Amino acid sequence: MQKKAKNIVKKPLGRPKKKLDRKLVNELIDDQLSIRAIAEITNIPKTTIQRSFGTKLRKRKSDAIKARVKKRIKLKDAQWDLAIKDKNPIMMIWLGKNELGQTDKIETTENKLSQLRIIEHTNGKT
Repeated sequence: MQKKAKNIVKKPLGRPKKKLDRKLVNELIDDQLSIRAIAEITNIPKTTIQRSFGTKLRKRKSDAIKARVKKRIKLKDAQWDLAIKDKNPIMMIWLGKNELGQTDKIETTENKLSQLRIIEHTNGKT
């Protein structure tokens, strides 16, 4: 029969784990810092941050995309109101170009310059 060894202390394998200040990282994510900036501030590899906070980072990206779409819709509505309700001709032209593909008519004309004749005086010398 084999005897079981008692009080064996196992050494951890690999490099020592870094302490991750989750509260700080969450605050930095909420402040819209990039993963690279968070990694530099916390001295933690980018991959560790992505792995540990991936869900929150993906949600932040999704929220940012939704916010950008809402801003664009509001801007488009404001431009439309300015052009139609306020009858702003500059905005009407801009919307016509961007929404309807209208372009300015460019006319080119060719100017003929009169020919210059250069006369060389030799003072009778050859």
